[in-house]
Amino acid sequence: MSRPRYRFWCELHGLAKDGSRSLPLAGEPTKTPRLAVRWLRWHALYAANRLDPAPEDPHHLGFLRAGYSATRPDPTQILRAWESNVRAHEQAMAELRNGEPYALIVAPYAFLTAAPLYPQAAELPRLRAVAAL
Repeated sequence: MSRPRYRFWCELHGLAKDGSRSLPLAGEPTKTPRLAVRWLRWHALYAANRLDPAPEDPHHLGFLRAGYSATRPDPTQILRAWESNVRAHEQAMAELRNGEPYALIVAPYAFLTAAPLYPQAAELPRLRAVAAL
């Protein structure tokens, strides 16, 4: 039997404000854990830039920051911090190499997941349910 061409499935989801449902925004198969983490990094930065397009400009409040509660963690900072955190990337790759799914949950705004495709992504529905909580 030949080795499967793609081994992992990566997804970016936006969450409804009330957490009742998720909206798939992007998804793609990848061949290696490293490529899966690269995909997650790119989409974490993409999501952060969509929520707050100009973080370096002190006069630009961005889409999210206008009226944003200061008592909750800023999801754009969480996404940007994860995108540049090499230790978190190594942990994600290790989990994927062990056949486990990986999720970066930035509730209540979005979540990113990567999961092995074989067996046929049996963990994705469970992972989506946990991320939507």
